[in-house]
Amino acid sequence: MSDYELKEKVGRDEFKLLKKAVIFLEKKQKST
Repeated sequence: MSDYELKEKVGRDEFKLLKKAVIFLEKKQKST
């Protein structure tokens, strides 16, 4: 895997985690 492909993969993984965190926080706010 090239550096570029690795960067792309890491970027996508971090983006997925970020979206999960946003959804989690939104759910938390609604429950309170």
